[in-house]
Amino acid sequence: MPLQRWRPDTCGCVFIERHNEGSGVQLERVEQRCAAHAALVDDAEVYGKVYAHPDSEQRRKNGLIAHLASTPAYGLHDSRTGAGESLDPSVTVSWSWVETPSGRDLVVNVSGKAVGQAHRTAIEGWARNQFGIGKVRLG
Repeated sequence: MPLQRWRPDTCGCVFIERHNEGSGVQLERVEQRCAAHAALVDDAEVYGKVYAHPDSEQRRKNGLIAHLASTPAYGLHDSRTGAGESLDPSVTVSWSWVETPSGRDLVVNVSGKAVGQAHRTAIEGWARNQFGIGKVRLG
């Protein structure tokens, strides 16, 4: 059961994970907490907020990018590979976090192609249904 050091691209935390055949990945310990998660005492709580929970920071960021690439109506997917594969090379998605009383909210900016108001509304509606009210916003 090998151990792996993992640092998410959404914060500066560092995790040690155990890879178990058949049962997947489990947290071994939090090696380092970033400033945003420093006040959390329990390792499982940090791991949950960053990765494991259904509305975790990683799942919100990755889920939204996958949704943008897999919805042809938005016109953001790479037409050479088809919807669901990747974003068009001209599209750049950047993200940041805003601290709120209820936690960290993801703010996503899409550049390279225009996202009209109807599509913005649809994207925000999808994110609200997936992750909860206010957890993801388009910048």
